[in-house]
This record gives sequence, structure tokens and C-alpha cells, in this order.
Amino acid sequence: MRYTIQSGILTAETSQEVLAKIKSSVIGPVKKIYKNSDEPVAKTDICPCDPCGGYTGDVRGKEYVMVSGNGERIAVAYPGYSESDNPDAVGWPICRMPKVDHASITAKDADYSLIMDNSRSYSLRNGAGQELLRIVHKGIAGGWNLEDRQGFPPEVLCGIFSFCRYLEQENEFLIV
Repeated sequence: MRYTIQSGILTAETSQEVLAKIKSSVIGPVKKIYKNSDEPVAKTDICPCDPCGGYTGDVRGKEYVMVSGNGERIAVAYPGYSESDNPDAVGWPICRMPKVDHASITAKDADYSLIMDNSRSYSLRNGAGQELLRIVHKGIAGGWNLEDRQGFPPEVLCGIFSFCRYLEQENEFLIV
């Protein structure tokens, strides 16, 4: 199935029916996901987990969490550095943070890999490497196209999209 996200609104590509909405908080990374009502059905956030390596700002000390409206965890993602920029292998860069290009996701006892092909294209793959979801920026027109081969619910698609945006945020230039 094909979808479009524009201005935080997920629509079916063929019918333009609104399936879900993403609303960001004014401060912080929390994104609330709504589905046909004013009550949020899910939310995503970036939370600290066990820090590894002892470095402040190490992305491996974070987890991206998607929880349902009643507080039950739907999915959790652990971001990781690109192989060519992994600080364990090549050391910490002097003038920038290492590039983050993937996250390992666990959702309902299934494991997935969210891969940032570039800042305009993402793919979600299962353990066998099959592409289940592709998210691609629409270019100058704005918005994003989603091609779902798995049949994820709209709120989960919005949550995965939020995880993509979190990955992109990790690579933004840090100003001190």
C-alpha cells in the first residue's frame, strides 16, 4: 500500500483519506500520533538507556520508544553509527559527531533494521533482509512517500517515520 505524509498528516495515496496525524511538542523530541480523534493513540520519544563507552552524547546511550495511549511499549529502536564512522573502530572524530545511519527495532517480538540510505530515503527490513517499508522524500514538492509491503497500522507507520526523523536529527550539526 502506498501512503503520503505531508505536514504530519498520513494519507492513503489513492483516496487522500486522513489515516493519522503526527503532532510535535513545542520543546523536546516527543511526537504524539492521533487517529480520527483528539486522543493520542501513540507517542514517540527519545529516552536515555544504559550508556556505553562513557562518552556524553553517545547515540548508543539512547533509545527511541513508541508507546500506545495506555503506556504499553509498541516498539523500541536503538540507533547505531555507520560502519565507516564507528568510534570503536576509527575513534572519535575531532570536529564533528560520528554519522548515525541505522537503528535496530524490536516490535512485538520481531526484529527489524531501519536503514538511512541518505537523508531523503529510508528502508525498514526484517531479519531476512527483505524490505518491508520504504520512505522517500518527494523533493521540492515536500512531503514523503511511504511504500508499505507489510501492512503496518497507520499509527505504527507514523511512529517509524518519527524514528527516521530522529535518526536525521542525530546527524545535524551540533552548535556549542
